[in-house]
Amino acid sequence: MKKEDVYCEVLDMFAQFFDPHLQGQIAKHPKRQFELGKEMAKVGMRLGIIGSDDVVKKYVEFRLIAQQAESGGGFEKVLQAFLGMMMAMRIDLYVDTTCTTEHMLGTFLAGEKMGR
Repeated sequence: MKKEDVYCEVLDMFAQFFDPHLQGQIAKHPKRQFELGKEMAKVGMRLGIIGSDDVVKKYVEFRLIAQQAESGGGFEKVLQAFLGMMMAMRIDLYVDTTCTTEHMLGTFLAGEKMGR
């Protein structure tokens, strides 16, 4: 499995958490939440082996912040940690990137004009 594949797998999985429809389904079905947790653990292990040191550290930071936020609020901190992880992945894949976390945020905001 290539590094890019694992990174995309991580992004695909966590993008689900930003989908309000899916969040509602998970809240109603504890079994789905358990299955998703198992899936996240598998992806995390692959990332731990294949990802760069910085990506793994940013992933762990993101997971810790996300777990703390589950007890109430903190969406902005979770999003910032997620964006930090995305940037670390991008830097690992494209060392000479000129993108910033603001550009990464733009990938979530359809129709928003971002700086160059």
